[in-house]
Amino acid sequence: MVYEIREVLKQKQDKKYKAFNERIGITNHVIGVRMPELKMMARNMAKENYQDYLNKNLYYHEEVMLQGLIIGNLQSDKVGLDKIYHYLDCFVPKISNWAICDTTVWKLKVIEKHLEYFKPLILKYLNSKKEYELRFSIVAMLAYYLNDEFIDWVLEQIVAIQHPGYYVKMAVAWLLATAYLEYPDKVEKILKENLLDSLTHNKCIQKIQESKLVPPASKEKLKKWKRR
Repeated sequence: MVYEIREVLKQKQDKKYKAFNERIGITNHVIGVRMPELKMMARNMAKENYQDYLNKNLYYHEEVMLQGLIIGNLQSDKVGLDKIYHYLDCFVPKISNWAICDTTVWKLKVIEKHLEYFKPLILKYLNSKKEYELRFSIVAMLAYYLNDEFIDWVLEQIVAIQHPGYYVKMAVAWLLATAYLEYPDKVEKILKENLLDSLTHNKCIQKIQESKLVPPASKEKLKKWKRR
């Protein structure tokens, strides 16, 4: 099955899209298949015998992306939450770049419906030393846990992160800038108390300032908090 799917992917290659991926830093074993094609394949494969494919350690960027998209298409009432949890737990260590991480996370609507159930998985990878495993948990919290019930827990986890990875820092800044829209006082407290490294701190402020949803007065205030 792996080789058959690989041949289909190669037939769908778009060399311009491959070059685009390379320009944005996705250079590791890229075929060059556009997302609509991958999403359609994943929807179809999720209805068939996908189990063997998910269990494979695959070579190409698009193959791993396809695995993540298949998991995102699985329905808990048909597959079972425990199986989806297992597939996701096995998948996260395969993530090799921000695109696979973020694209997969935003397809995992099952997490939104079962926040407590998936919380142990989020915590597991929050403790990882690997950049993209940690980013997975940060982006998952950003996507699904920024609500009244979990916001304090999320921010507690975020300020405890100590990792040098650029894509971890950018995910933290992204999460905080997003949280600022609903919980400005809580995020401002983190910034005022200097709980972040300088790169993450400044990037968070930059992302908040770039938002059209933040009042000009708030942007001006935060501008003064930037570190030199």
